[in-house]
Amino acid sequence: MISDLRPDVILMDVRLGPGMDGLEACRRIAALGVDAKVLMLTLHDMPAYVREALAAGASGYVLKDTAIDDLKAAIVRVAEGHTAIPLDLVTAALRQPAMQDRQLDLIATLTARERQILHCVAEGMTNKEVGRHLDISPATVKAHVERIIAKLGVTDRTQAAVAAARHIALLGQSS
Repeated sequence: MISDLRPDVILMDVRLGPGMDGLEACRRIAALGVDAKVLMLTLHDMPAYVREALAAGASGYVLKDTAIDDLKAAIVRVAEGHTAIPLDLVTAALRQPAMQDRQLDLIATLTARERQILHCVAEGMTNKEVGRHLDISPATVKAHVERIIAKLGVTDRTQAAVAAARHIALLGQSS
């Protein structure tokens, strides 16, 4: 459709549903070599998404709760060949890599079994469900979760799950 319609600006969400996400669609649009600019319009304010969107070729990144006048201004900026990203997202995207690198380093210290359990926890499984899934006792799962929490320097399983989700999002894997 892009080749036929030749839009100046494409509003794209990070998450498009099954099959392809907005970041991959942005990469494909950039690979076409067309003049269309992509402005990501999304609910996701994760710094990793901002960085990945820019790396994929997006010209801007705006949240869906942005005031309509600010959205219009972002569209105009992008159409004129400028970048449109709110300053707070830029700041977070620039600060986040060091924290994420540290978190990735900590996740790398986990054993293969601990990474399996952390992945299950990130999917919302209880200790009992993890135990059934991995064919180990809930008590063993609990012990692993406690070690994971200690190794990651977080206070509870929810924070561990968030760390795992970031790890998966950053690396595009399900380890």
